[in-house]
Amino acid sequence: MSTIPQWMRDETRPLGVDWTDPVQADRWERLSASLWNDDASIRRLVTKLGLRAHHTVLDMGAGSGAFAVAAARTCAKVYAVDLSPAMLELAVRRARDAGADNVEFRRASLLTYDHDGPLLDIIVCQATLHHLPDFWKFIALRRMARLLREGGTLYLSDAVYSFSPDNYEQEFQRILRNLERAGGPDLAADAARDFREEFMTLDWIMEVLLLRAGFVIDEASYEGGVAATYRCLKRTR
Repeated sequence: MSTIPQWMRDETRPLGVDWTDPVQADRWERLSASLWNDDASIRRLVTKLGLRAHHTVLDMGAGSGAFAVAAARTCAKVYAVDLSPAMLELAVRRARDAGADNVEFRRASLLTYDHDGPLLDIIVCQATLHHLPDFWKFIALRRMARLLREGGTLYLSDAVYSFSPDNYEQEFQRILRNLERAGGPDLAADAARDFREEFMTLDWIMEVLLLRAGFVIDEASYEGGVAATYRCLKRTR
């Protein structure tokens, strides 16, 4: 990784959990696979994106590589990018076990990744953008837009607030109760820490950031007051 300028957001500084810790990376792998990153969900995403044999895909914030390896079964080339060496180690092992030799792994972040290949067809970014404040979110989105061919797809899934701030105390309590029912007290405690320490964005702000970064929002979905997915197309000139 290149040296970070003193004025740039330092993404290597952990927020909440340190995902560079192998113990935490393994914990994330088990938790995500049990709740939202399971094989069936990944197959649905591959189908939703309409992946084809000629596509080149970037998985930004690839984590343990579940989507990257699944996409590699269809696509010509997949770039799997993550900041955490521990996460990348899990991803490399997953790809090796699957025989996915068309996945290229790179250690980088939203603000530091330099793509030296052809323009991409699809970028997938899941549970990663909320690590940045809004200004740096915009910079990251604009950087991703520049990596896509015209008409290329950005699939963004992240923590986004879509409830009314008028009742925010009750909403946070409701969300934490639901998470505890779904994944136990540890998941609820993780979420409470994330609400307190990380950089979730309001839904209308996220939509403006996407539009101004150079995307057209083809589809937006909000769930549970704190989760959002966007399928966006790079705006043609």
